[in-house]
Amino acid sequence: MEGDDTVLSNLAQSQGDDAKVQIAEEPQGQEARVMSSSFQSLDLINQKLLAHAELCLESAHSLTREAINDSSVLFEYQNLVQAALHFLVSITKSSGEPLSVIDKAQLFYKISMILQEETEEVDLAIQFLNKADALVSRDGLLEYMFQYESAICSLLAREGTQPKMISNFHDNCIRKFENTNSQLFVYYFKFLKAFNVTLLDKEDSNRALDTLTKLSLAALQSGKPIATSTLLLLAITKTLNLLLYCGSYKSFENLYQSLREHVTPLEMPVQIHGSLLLHSLIFHTINQSDWTTIKSKMVVLKEFLKEATAHWTQSFVVRIQETSSNVPVTISWASLSRFKLLIYFYSALAYLHRSADGNDRAIKLLKSCEMLISKEMANFESKDSTEVLSLNQLQSQKMWLNYLSMATKIYQLYETFINPNGALNSELPSDWLTESNDLSSPLKELRDFIADYDAGKVSSQELVYYHRLLPKMYLVLAFHFQTRGKLLRAKYYYDRILNLFSKKPHDINDENFFEQPRAVSYAQMISGIGGIIYEPREEQNQLYCIALLNYHKLNLYDVNKLKSDISSFSEEQSKDQDFSKKVARKKRMQMNVVQIQSQLGISLAKIIDTLETQPHILLASRLISQLANLTQGSGLDTFSFKEPLDRYLYWSPVLKTIAFFLKAESVSYSKEAGEEAFVKEKIELYKQCVSLGDNSSSIGPLVLTRIIQLKEQFPIYFSEQEIQQDKVTLNNFSSSAKRVHEAEIDNAGMEHEIENIKPMYNTPSKRPRIE
Repeated sequence: MEGDDTVLSNLAQSQGDDAKVQIAEEPQGQEARVMSSSFQSLDLINQKLLAHAELCLESAHSLTREAINDSSVLFEYQNLVQAALHFLVSITKSSGEPLSVIDKAQLFYKISMILQEETEEVDLAIQFLNKADALVSRDGLLEYMFQYESAICSLLAREGTQPKMISNFHDNCIRKFENTNSQLFVYYFKFLKAFNVTLLDKEDSNRALDTLTKLSLAALQSGKPIATSTLLLLAITKTLNLLLYCGSYKSFENLYQSLREHVTPLEMPVQIHGSLLLHSLIFHTINQSDWTTIKSKMVVLKEFLKEATAHWTQSFVVRIQETSSNVPVTISWASLSRFKLLIYFYSALAYLHRSADGNDRAIKLLKSCEMLISKEMANFESKDSTEVLSLNQLQSQKMWLNYLSMATKIYQLYETFINPNGALNSELPSDWLTESNDLSSPLKELRDFIADYDAGKVSSQELVYYHRLLPKMYLVLAFHFQTRGKLLRAKYYYDRILNLFSKKPHDINDENFFEQPRAVSYAQMISGIGGIIYEPREEQNQLYCIALLNYHKLNLYDVNKLKSDISSFSEEQSKDQDFSKKVARKKRMQMNVVQIQSQLGISLAKIIDTLETQPHILLASRLISQLANLTQGSGLDTFSFKEPLDRYLYWSPVLKTIAFFLKAESVSYSKEAGEEAFVKEKIELYKQCVSLGDNSSSIGPLVLTRIIQLKEQFPIYFSEQEIQQDKVTLNNFSSSAKRVHEAEIDNAGMEHEIENIKPMYNTPSKRPRIE
C-alpha cells in the first residue's frame, strides 16, 4: 500500500491475497489436510486406506509445534506425510471396484494439495492436477475444471520459471471457458492471468494494473450475479490493494467508488467488507486526507470489529451460480486476530507525528500491536493450541508475525526520531546514542538484525520477506546518524534508499539480487508485502521522495560549507604546503558534491513534474528546489505559500523549517503596510525557523545571518544590544556546526569515509533459491 513503500508499510496487501478456493460440500478447514467423506465409489478396502491417510496427516499435524524445533520429530512428521501420500496413491491404483471420474479426480487433487503444502515437489503436484483436470474435462464438469485449473495457475506462478508457458496455459483456460459461455470463470481467469503473468513481468507490470482496473470495472458494470460474485469481489479487493501499493491512487479511488455503487456490504462476505474498510483507512492516510476523515475511518473499523466477531471465520463457503450444479466453494481467509492486528498497525501509522498533544497515540498503538503479536506467537507455539497447522503453515505464520513485529519496532523508532514540530529530534535519551553491542538500546535489535543479515544468517526463505524491510531500516539509520551530526553516514543510507527504488539496475534492486525474481515477487505478493518486480519506483515511491529530499538538503549543506571553507583561506595560508593540500582536497570534494547536486536537481524536477496527486510530496519538492536556487545565487520563483504547512509537512524532517525560511525570503515591501511591519514580519518568520530547530542543517546560521542583516539595515527598530546578542548566538551556532561537520569530513575526507562504511547487504549479487 506503499505507493509507497512509503512512510506507510505495505505490510498486508489484503486479507484476501493468500485466500485459497476449493470445491467443498460443507465448510472445511485447510484443504491439504481434509480428505473428505464425500467419496461415493470407494469399496471397503479403499475406504480403510483413505481413513489411514487421514489418520497419518492428523498425526503429523499434531507434531507440528515440536517438529519445527526438533529434527527427530521432524523426521517422524515427514514419514507420516509420506505414508499418507502412499495410501492415497494406492487407492488410485487399486484393482478393486472402479472409481468414479469425480472420485478419482478428487483423489489426484488431494494428493496434489499435500505435495504442494508439505513438500517441495511442486512439479509433481502440477502433474497430479493435470491428471485430475484431464479426467473431468472429458465429461465437461466445469466446476471441477475451474477448481483444478485455477490451482495449476497458482502453482505455475509460484514456480515462475517458464513465463511463456504460464501465459499460454492461462490463455487456454480462458478460451475453454469462453467456449462454454461461462462468463464468471472467464473473468476470473483473466484476473488470474493479470496477477500471475502480466504483473510479474518486469516490462508489463504497469500494463497489468490497467488491465486489472478495467476488468474490475467491467465486472461491476455487468450487473448481478457477476458483480456480486464472491470470486470476483476477491479479485477486485486484491486489485484495489495493488493500486494502493503501486501508488495509483486516482485509479484506486475510482474503483473503490464504483464498488460501493454496485455492491452493498450485505452482498459481500464480512471478511471482504472488513478488508475494504481497512483499505479505505490506508488510502486516506497515504493521501493526507483531513484528520476528521481519517478518524472516521478508524471509528468505522472499531465498530466493524464489534459486529464482525460473531460472523468472521477463517474458512467460509460461497456458492457459484455459474453451472447447473450451483457449485459450493470454500475460501480460506485470515483469522480475526490477524485482521485486528492490521487495524491496530495501520491506525498507528495514521497517528504518526500527530502526537504533539503528548498522548503518543502512535507509540501506544504500536506497543499494543507488539502485545498482540506476542500473544499470537505464544498461541502458535503452544502445544495446547487447538489450531491445526501444517509445518509450512506454522512457519509462514511465524514469519509473518516476525515481519510485523520488526515493522512495529521500526515505526516506533521512526516516530521517536521526529519531534512534533516535524524536525529531527536532537534531544534523544543518551542510551539511544550508544553503538556498543554490550549496552541495551532501542536500536540494538535493529543492529542485531543487520549483523545477522550481513553475516548471511538470514535464510533464503526469510530473505524473500525481510528484504522488504530494508528501505525502512535505511531510513531509521539515516535519521539516527543525522541526529548525531554524522551527515556522511546519513547521506550514505539515503543513497541506499535511492538505489533500492531506482529505475536503473543496481545490485540490490535488479534481477541479479534474486535468482528467481518472478517466484520471489509471487511469494511476496501472496504474503501481502508487495513484490520486487512491480514495486513503485522513483517519483512514484514516497520513501524514494523522502530520501531524495533529505539527501538534497544535506548535500546543499555540504556545497555551502565547502564553498565557505575554501573562500576563508587567505593568500598567506595558501603558501603553506599542508594548507594547499587541504584546499585542493576540499576543491575535489566540492566538485563531487556539486556533481551530485546536479543529478539530484534533475531528479527533484522530475518529482515536481509528476506528483500533482500527492500535494505533500509536491510541496516538499518545491521547497527544496527553491532553497537550491537561493543558495546558488538565483532568485525565488513565483510560488504560492498558502498551502497549509502543518498538514503537508509534519511528516518530514526540516522541511517545515525550510518552508518558513522561504516564506520569510518571499515577503516583499508594501507601501500600505509600511517599513516597520515589513521588517518585523520577516524577522518573525525567521524566528519560527530557529524555534523549530535542526542542528544538522545550515538553516540556523543562515537564518540568524538574515536577522542580523535586517536589524543592521533598519537599526531604528532595534537596539545595539539586541544586534550584538544575535551575533554572539550566530558565532556559537557556527562554531558548533563547524566542529560537528569537520569531525565527520576533515579527519578522513569524504571519499575515504564512504569507503569505510560497511554495506548493509551481503556482497554477492546473487541470492540462493527459495528454500
